[in-house]
Amino acid sequence: MFIDKKSLVAAALAFAIPALAAAQANFPFTVQRDEQGAVTRISLPMRTSVMMDEADGDTLSELKASLKAYQSSTSIASAADDVVKPETKDDKKLYEDAKAILKSDISMQTLEDVRLEREFKAAKSKVFKIELFRLLAAPNAPTAFDREKIVTEAIKQIIGAARSALPATQVFDVVEFLISEYIEGLESRREFFQNQLLVELAYDETLFTEKEKSTIRSSIFDSRISFINIPAKNKARKAWSTYGDASLAKVMKPCQGFVGANETGFGQCFKISGTEIANRMVKKSIVSKSVSLAFDSKNPTKVRNHRAVLLLAKLGLTLLPVPGLAKKPFSMWINSQYVNQRKSEGFLYGHAVQKGLPDLADWVLVNSANPMIRK
Repeated sequence: MFIDKKSLVAAALAFAIPALAAAQANFPFTVQRDEQGAVTRISLPMRTSVMMDEADGDTLSELKASLKAYQSSTSIASAADDVVKPETKDDKKLYEDAKAILKSDISMQTLEDVRLEREFKAAKSKVFKIELFRLLAAPNAPTAFDREKIVTEAIKQIIGAARSALPATQVFDVVEFLISEYIEGLESRREFFQNQLLVELAYDETLFTEKEKSTIRSSIFDSRISFINIPAKNKARKAWSTYGDASLAKVMKPCQGFVGANETGFGQCFKISGTEIANRMVKKSIVSKSVSLAFDSKNPTKVRNHRAVLLLAKLGLTLLPVPGLAKKPFSMWINSQYVNQRKSEGFLYGHAVQKGLPDLADWVLVNSANPMIRK
């Protein structure tokens, strides 16, 4: 009997699907394939087994809790000073002013303003629906992440709507800050789980072919190129079959030799040092040469508390009636202490999951201090 090519593909898939289904059952992300079996999308499900159900917190609720603790406890305020140590005279002055405003009534009054909660809630409902924040990879659609431009325009409109409702007020400044942090949390979540996906690909033996793995990596690293960097986008697409592999090797290169023969590591870039897990992938800050801290078993919430203080300092800066340009260097220094670190910790999380260390994996999620990480 004559069997055409399409029938052969269908027959092959009939045998492959049960095996794929079994592998997929243990895979933490949603994988979509076309009729020919090619991977079209890998994305974050709304809820997964690795993301625990919990109260629906967000940046605003966490800021309120942090601010309340900061205002009511001198020890917490003192601990914050140990975390935030500005490098320059100007930044030190800004930090002192930010502390003063955080301790004043105006800071909590602003966070509890009903207009702020209303506008932030409206903005969240629109931003959360943007599917691109849940997309991890589209290996056969190199232009999938080019829609970032559309997302950027949508966000401008959302902020514009808030500005119209709250023109030239301190409340609007905080709403804009919250929206910015909310979006950063979504972007950080995507890169975190993309890094976990990179670990999953390294361990996988059944779900993906080597060719599929390479193009998935290409899509991941392409997503990290700004949509306005056309030359870099074009370069990636011309070498799509190898671009992701080369990019991953480049990211890992600085970590070579970090984990010694007799040391316990989590991939190439994270290792246990005493009670701490050190992160070689991202430095402690933009002005530091030291490795960053990913986890401390002696003080499991240390990393989270550190990041909560940094976010609180950014709130204080936002409330200061000072031109944005004057605050930008200090804000960039604060960001350099946690933004890229918590993205990179997706590698640590992935290895912890693969090594059967659920408690450590959960602490990595907690310490990300990203309220979007479990959503």
